[in-house]
Amino acid sequence: MPVTLEPNGDRLQVNGNDVALHNELLGVNQTWQNVTADREIGVEYTNDTNRPIALSVLCVTESEGQNVGILVGVVSVAYAYSRSISPYYADSMFVIVPPGSTYKVNAATGSTIHTWAELR
Repeated sequence: MPVTLEPNGDRLQVNGNDVALHNELLGVNQTWQNVTADREIGVEYTNDTNRPIALSVLCVTESEGQNVGILVGVVSVAYAYSRSISPYYADSMFVIVPPGSTYKVNAATGSTIHTWAELR
């Protein structure tokens, strides 16, 4: 059965049934913000908006092979390991955080945030 996805006023519908309001959709009327200066490793933050937000985080560790991860609530949803070439950047991690959920970046001691951006 084919699926028809179409906007209908302020709603998004699939086969004529409402599935979301436009202002609830990720990316609609949201912009990427560099929040690096306002974020720290190991500190828990809360998505206090009424819609999902996205995170993109890049960390630097003190040596190769160290892990970095993002928790949403109590679930580890992203992992990265630092590379073998100095500076030891871990791969960039991307996650979506539901409204009301907590999130934090965990990393090895001595790690720093290179870039932390949020779509909100």
